Amino acid sequence: MTHYHIVKNTPGYMPFNDPYAVRTKTEAIAALRDEKRFMQDSDYEGSYRFEGNARNLSYWVTEPDREHDLGVIIQATECNDTSDDCREQLEGE
Repeated sequence: MTHYHIVKNTPGYMPFNDPYAVRTKTEAIAALRDEKRFMQDSDYEGSYRFEGNARNLSYWVTEPDREHDLGVIIQATECNDTSDDCREQLEGE
């Protein structure tokens, strides 16, 4: 069964939270947009820059004014795995 895992992390570090799964590409796009909105709402200084778009299942977020900024990736990854881990994530929705 095709589904999508949503991940938000800084490259080279563990994800901010556990990846979660959604069933359809439409749900994945909505989840990415929600993650982007959450970051925009918490950006009090207005310094985040977003590249990419939800239709392509990926955003790259940077803070140009911050020295040594590694950025954040918000991404949906298509998966066809039927393992117990994937099944549990889908059932936990």
